[in-house]
Amino acid sequence: MVSNNSESSLIIYLRKQKKFITLVNSIQKAISSKDYRKQGYTFNSYVKKNWNISKAQAYRYLISAKVLDQLKEFKILPNYERLCKIISSLTKTHEQVTLLWKTVLRKVENRLDEIDTSFITKVWKELCEDEKYNYICHIENNIVNNNEDNKNKYSENKIFTENESNSNIISNNLSYSIISSSENSENCILINNNSSQNSYYPSPSFSEIELQSVNNNSSQISFIPSPSYIEADL
Repeated sequence: MVSNNSESSLIIYLRKQKKFITLVNSIQKAISSKDYRKQGYTFNSYVKKNWNISKAQAYRYLISAKVLDQLKEFKILPNYERLCKIISSLTKTHEQVTLLWKTVLRKVENRLDEIDTSFITKVWKELCEDEKYNYICHIENNIVNNNEDNKNKYSENKIFTENESNSNIISNNLSYSIISSSENSENCILINNNSSQNSYYPSPSFSEIELQSVNNNSSQISFIPSPSYIEADL
């Protein structure tokens, strides 16, 4: 059975919540429709005139609008801007937002006046330390790990491709060397064969008079002429 104090706390909370949601919706509508321009106002002057807030504060209410939209399945919602701001700063996904707020409501039960920025931060820290919620609370780590895995796979594939390419280059170079060596050997054989077929050109024949002249000039040198060849022999 809900006590009168708890019921009173709930009524107060929901009243403040309704007022807050009305303000958020009004600011969101003014920004999205740009009605202030039709009325001849700048955005700064319009929010100052209507809600006595600055432009920066107005944009923080837009953050609140986003958080409230993510929590629309709940009857009890954050009822002032700082609660939405801390939820937005702690979380990154819709799933994280709903998990955090559901856990906050479960922990406070009917003591809604205990909900503040410190309490929300404490609950989020507990969730992050609970391994059961790792897949939700540490989604950024999963993204990093996936990126690392993809990076490692890419590196492995790159190394394999480079090694395969280098092996092909070495194989091609080796084949070229073998072919070149073989061609050189064939060329050497061909040259030798050609050399063996070279014609023999005899020394010019000398007459007896020339031989006599040579013998007279050098008695120590005897010249033995090569045999004569006729053109048919050549």
